[in-house]
Amino acid sequence: MKLKFKTGGLLKEDDIMIEGGLIRYSQKDDDSDGYQDIELSIGDQGGGKYFIVKTERWAFNDIDEFVQLLQDFKKRVGFDDKEK
Repeated sequence: MKLKFKTGGLLKEDDIMIEGGLIRYSQKDDDSDGYQDIELSIGDQGGGKYFIVKTERWAFNDIDEFVQLLQDFKKRVGFDDKEK
């Protein structure tokens, strides 16, 4: 049996619902020897899933870098826009 992981919609027999997901990304700090962290998670208060971003600082040189980060998170947590 192959399970299908979903982030929304109605459950069928072989479905597993992902109720939430949090990933913390880290990178070298751009102005010191430390690190910068960003947390991306999924929330749902009953109106559908949405993204949450939490960070004190996250520097990037190109908007595409940030888009890639969001796409990576979306893929890892199995977020499907069509199932909102």
